[in-house]
Amino acid sequence: MSNEFIQIYIDPDIEKQANDLFNRLGLDMSSAVNAFLNQCVLCGGLPFEVKLPDHLMNNAYRE
Repeated sequence: MSNEFIQIYIDPDIEKQANDLFNRLGLDMSSAVNAFLNQCVLCGGLPFEVKLPDHLMNNAYRE
């Protein structure tokens, strides 16, 4: 099985925080992204709920 190369743009601060977290979990960025993508396929969507925090919902449609 061959692997595909992808490029993504990430905020440098988020990248550092994510790398620090993944390192503590024994993962590298590539392994973590692969785990995320596999979970998306298994779940048939994102493996978590995507929504605005309650404090932003009150103002979400006023703009």
